Amino acid sequence: MTVEVAERPHFKTQSLEGYHSMGLKATASEFFLIHTKHQLAPLWREGWFDRRPVLLGEGTNTVFITDPKRPVCKIAMKGIRISDESESSVRVQAAAGENWHQLVTWAVAQNYGGIENLALIPGTVGAAPVQNIGAYGVELSDVFEELEAFSMKHGTFKTIGREECRFGYRSSLFKHGEPEWLICSVSIRLTKDHHKLSSSYQSLETYLEKLGIQTPGIGDLYQAVCSIRKSKLPDPKILPNCGSFFKNPVISMERFRHCKSMFPDMPAYPAGDSTAKGHVKIPAGWLIEKAGWKGRRKGGFGMYRQHALVLVHFGGSGGGELHAFMEEVTGAVLNLFGIQLEPEVHLIGDTIIPSTQT
Repeated sequence: MTVEVAERPHFKTQSLEGYHSMGLKATASEFFLIHTKHQLAPLWREGWFDRRPVLLGEGTNTVFITDPKRPVCKIAMKGIRISDESESSVRVQAAAGENWHQLVTWAVAQNYGGIENLALIPGTVGAAPVQNIGAYGVELSDVFEELEAFSMKHGTFKTIGREECRFGYRSSLFKHGEPEWLICSVSIRLTKDHHKLSSSYQSLETYLEKLGIQTPGIGDLYQAVCSIRKSKLPDPKILPNCGSFFKNPVISMERFRHCKSMFPDMPAYPAGDSTAKGHVKIPAGWLIEKAGWKGRRKGGFGMYRQHALVLVHFGGSGGGELHAFMEEVTGAVLNLFGIQLEPEVHLIGDTIIPSTQT
């Protein structure tokens, strides 16, 4: 039997401008990479996790407002394997540092269904359960089975199942309270028969109808999602952004009826959460556009002209300017609709405490 020896991570000072897709300037005084889970227990014994390091994936859902005062730990664990297989399904275990879209692409190439609607969602596998990522009528929780995580409080590993994860709309156990868990790998159940594909989302239906596809397969849905997302979202390597910047707010039916009386074209969708009965979800992009901020720019920041939910950085500005811009956008929506927008991204700065792996 081969025993893997844990190599102690190398700590260094690191510019973070290229480690988060908004591209603001920030520097970590202590930065280290985790390539294997065997590195975690020695770090815990040395007391490094008492310092509450920032856990970083690809930085596509993270914005460094200022230089972080704590160490930054980049999760770089890799590997994809089939851990169980039946005639109708496979269980896939992917390491936390794997790129999520590359996992989706691999699954579609193997003809495994269930996550094709989640193509081109930025970020890592380890960040996916934190947000309970979702798109086009599908959420990670639909295919999730369990994950392996390391307790930064107790120095032990634990397998955490679906119920214990407490998945909700863009929410989970890992987004609330004191940060404890460092996610090492995620296991999902994918199908071989593809009887329950989700193609009823309006933009998907429109795209498929134009191509004359009446009975789409997982490859058709994958291509449709990729094409739609590319047409709406800017490439962060060209125009820095974090994708959808704000959550779609969930409001009461009473508030919705009040807003609907003033704005008859206001769209609404099921909240998609058993804890949100009597509530509906409103597209944040629609609210921002109605408030007059789609395509509008102030200084180095703006809301993207093709998608009002995407906040973009044109360059040359810092965290203070970003915070001021956010306040103007959310203030305009609050004044018009009485609805408070909340960031979907994790803002990290002097007074902002991250609670998740991002």
